[in-house]
Amino acid sequence: MVFILMLWSSTLAAQTSEYRLQEPTRFTQRETLRDLKGLAVSVLIDADFALQGLTQDNLQTSVELRLRRSGMHVLTTQEASQLAGNPVLYVNVSLLKSTLLYVYSVGVQLQQQVSLKRLPSVESHTQTWQTSLLGFVTSIGDPSAKMQQSIDNLVDRFINDYLAVNLK
Repeated sequence: MVFILMLWSSTLAAQTSEYRLQEPTRFTQRETLRDLKGLAVSVLIDADFALQGLTQDNLQTSVELRLRRSGMHVLTTQEASQLAGNPVLYVNVSLLKSTLLYVYSVGVQLQQQVSLKRLPSVESHTQTWQTSLLGFVTSIGDPSAKMQQSIDNLVDRFINDYLAVNLK
């Protein structure tokens, strides 16, 4: 109960907050982006999220545009399946809302086809890069803009890691 009150009071004071969830070592994650020739994008959102003006189509377009502007090749799922690793960037957004408070989580992860070093014939499509956050915002003002900014920040983090290992 004390935690909820602290959360509530800090939310009203700041109107928005974010907490990054624990992530694997950045260096290891970055290396999985080296020589990535392109990727598909899949945005998954809660149905309630669209009520805040952030639809799945709008987010899909926004994420793809950010990636293209950074010089990345955004492919269809079919095109990506022809690349080594079948890379797909997933953006997952969940929302829990009450009368005055919205709690949301955003996860961005790249999944690629990988094989076991000790047994190369065993392959799996698995997460090789990820970042996520848990945020909350009051319903005062424009909560959808704050949530969109959080999504953009995580996608930018992916782009920065990609560019760090793929300088031309």
